[in-house]
Amino acid sequence: MKTLGTLIATYRATLRPHLRWSDTKEYWLDCLAADLGDAPLSSVSAPQLVTYALTSPRSPLSKRYILHTLSGVLSAGVTLWGLQVPVDAAKQAIANLAMQGLLPKARARQTRIADPALDRIADHWAGSIPPEILTALVDTPLRSGELTRLRWRDVDLSARTAIIRDRKHPNGKHGNDQLIPLLGRTASIIGAQSRASEYVFPYKQDYVSQTFRRSAQRAKVRGVRLHDLRHEGISRLFDRGWTIPQVAAVSGHRSWANLKRYTHISPAQLHQLSEKE
Repeated sequence: MKTLGTLIATYRATLRPHLRWSDTKEYWLDCLAADLGDAPLSSVSAPQLVTYALTSPRSPLSKRYILHTLSGVLSAGVTLWGLQVPVDAAKQAIANLAMQGLLPKARARQTRIADPALDRIADHWAGSIPPEILTALVDTPLRSGELTRLRWRDVDLSARTAIIRDRKHPNGKHGNDQLIPLLGRTASIIGAQSRASEYVFPYKQDYVSQTFRRSAQRAKVRGVRLHDLRHEGISRLFDRGWTIPQVAAVSGHRSWANLKRYTHISPAQLHQLSEKE
């Protein structure tokens, strides 16, 4: 492999058939190939990537996603094919640019979805996916990609549990499997699905997201995304008094810093707790 474009093509051909990644990731790989595909692998370095980010007309957030995607590609090049490339070049470039305030992070969303809004979206559902998937994503707040990758072999309906494979993790998700409880109505919803496929919900993550967006528009529920169902589900667990370790055992989060935005603690709630003491 002589160029970054060749590495990207090999990365796609080798890994996509096994990982079922989303069209969104394909889009960022397309952007990466278009912007940096002609670069010789021998030239890839943090300074070069900083220069790219400073001169590219793309938005700061797009450049962050492109560099993050490149980090995964470089890591695969070293791990799978033994390439002599600077595996941390993209991470170092992101850190450099972020320190200068030139590469902002996306703002964490705080959107919650009440049951009436969910019911309206389900009533205007516009797709072949069973609308019950909305309930499942709230009752057991998985990432939508985790639910669409869930295989029947990893589901135990009698115990109401499932193994979520390759959960997102700061140190790499491959092999990071977690046994979780299927809460609320999730087990019965899963049990009602067809077993014609090895997957419980045999749909692409992006198709689920697009169907949700179209249905929300038809229902005139504005400003919501599919991922907001996970936010709502996690927030409801905290509302019920679950502890951080208990919530993390379902959500897969590794730190309080990542979970605190779901708590929605108000001064009034703290007054109520104080008065109970």
